[in-house]
Amino acid sequence: MPSQTAGYLIDPTTGTLSIAAIHDPADRLGHDTGHQMQFILSAKTFDVLPFEIDGVRYLAWHDALCFEGYATGLITIDKSPFIAGRCMIFADDGKTPEDADATPFGLTPQIAITDLAKRVTCYRPVIIPRLTNGAPTGFDLALERSRLTVVS
Repeated sequence: MPSQTAGYLIDPTTGTLSIAAIHDPADRLGHDTGHQMQFILSAKTFDVLPFEIDGVRYLAWHDALCFEGYATGLITIDKSPFIAGRCMIFADDGKTPEDADATPFGLTPQIAITDLAKRVTCYRPVIIPRLTNGAPTGFDLALERSRLTVVS
């Protein structure tokens, strides 16, 4: 029987956190769960970063090649390693992919979206113009650090 699992989509380029859904076994256009995740993350392959919040295990699905090439945004969740690019957050179902009743990517997170937003730090590259007498004479690079905006 078809089902839908909601997760949280983090986009560091826009600095936003929103709800997105994966339809199992397929969406209304016939895309399987893997193709849906590819579209949501703009990725061909995935990797997962497990992390805990208040003793509950979560999974951050992201582009497996996120550190190859250029990154327009990075995130950390509490003190996790960096993730480059978009990621989807699900609660861990505790199953292995071989389990018959395993979900494709996890369960709908029980943490409130606003509580998750407080734990995510977003890093974006910025170009800072160097000025002399009001005219640009060069540019420096920096990382802007901010919290996410929740989009409903």
